[in-house]
Amino acid sequence: MSQFIAAIEACMDDDISMDPKALWVGTPGSFVTLDGDSEKYPKAARALVEKYRPLIHKALRAITEEMGVELVSTSHTGCGAMGIQGVTQSSEVASVTEKFAKDNPDIPKYVGHVSSSPDNVLNLGANASAHVFIDRKEDSHEHSAYGLVFTTGGFISGEEMARLELGTLEHVHELQEANEVVKSEPSLHKYFVVTVDAMKRVVSQEGGSKEEIVAILSFIKNLAETIIQGTLEHKHHGEKVELPKLRVVTFDAQRLPNDSQENEAIAQEVMKS
Repeated sequence: MSQFIAAIEACMDDDISMDPKALWVGTPGSFVTLDGDSEKYPKAARALVEKYRPLIHKALRAITEEMGVELVSTSHTGCGAMGIQGVTQSSEVASVTEKFAKDNPDIPKYVGHVSSSPDNVLNLGANASAHVFIDRKEDSHEHSAYGLVFTTGGFISGEEMARLELGTLEHVHELQEANEVVKSEPSLHKYFVVTVDAMKRVVSQEGGSKEEIVAILSFIKNLAETIIQGTLEHKHHGEKVELPKLRVVTFDAQRLPNDSQENEAIAQEVMKS
């Protein structure tokens, strides 16, 4: 029996407070893609996400099954990836994500919406539940990320995430140091979470292109830094600020010994792209 209650695809949002006993599978907006084209979520990026989403979810399911946990999906209030696609209100984010999961069989089972209530609980079924909430005001888009973590060796649990934020987590490898615009802002102290855990298998077992996987991850990294730029400009009353460079690290939980080294190499390629 696994020591974890579930693997939760819970967006990559830096302000998610994850149940200590749950694994966090970080993707932008749970990989929900909607029609449209914007500077922040261009058609080319959406086309790549839509091409690879089924393959990524297939590999993620295989990994979580091996680990003895169920892979499930959620939505959450103030979702930046949904916001840049025109969906901003909490109730709409929840309904759109739930419908998207029903219409797209590759999406893991939708288990509910994550609100800003510290008492928010996701019902996982079989008398299991997970305590997950957003640590900011309802429908707020003011993020607090100092960094971004690529998980490479079996995701990151809520308990491990707390140690990463404290600076006491082991098996963390820094790929990029934060720049001054990030270092000088005291409100920035958390991490976006992006799963790379399945990418080796997507390439080696599902025939995926490493170059296209790197392009997806590069888009996600750039999206995270754009979200923080928007937060800082809002704090400075619309004044233009330097494009932030978040601290970027990888975390190898050492739960995927046959995959983590190649996943790490993919994350390193992202930083060169």
